[in-house]
Amino acid sequence: MSQQQMNLNISLDKTKEVTCEKCGNNVFIEGMLLRKASRLLTGTSQDALIPITVFACSKCGNVNDEFLPFQLKQQTNEIEEIEVEEKNEGKIIKF
Repeated sequence: MSQQQMNLNISLDKTKEVTCEKCGNNVFIEGMLLRKASRLLTGTSQDALIPITVFACSKCGNVNDEFLPFQLKQQTNEIEEIEVEEKNEGKIIKF
């Protein structure tokens, strides 16, 4: 049973408010990320879509890192660490 599915008997005054990491809003809507798995990985005749339920800020649409599965957090961090240097005739992207 996941954390979200557990019925906990906890007083709300003992909890901490969750806010958007970008805008500070405290209202979220349920959304869905879709990941595609190659048919070579799944062993089926077609690629598979994997739905991942997340919560997005109702004001700006941001998905807090804490709402992402561990593997997607790593990808997000790697993307944020990419440096882009502008040169005379183009850009150099460093990973």
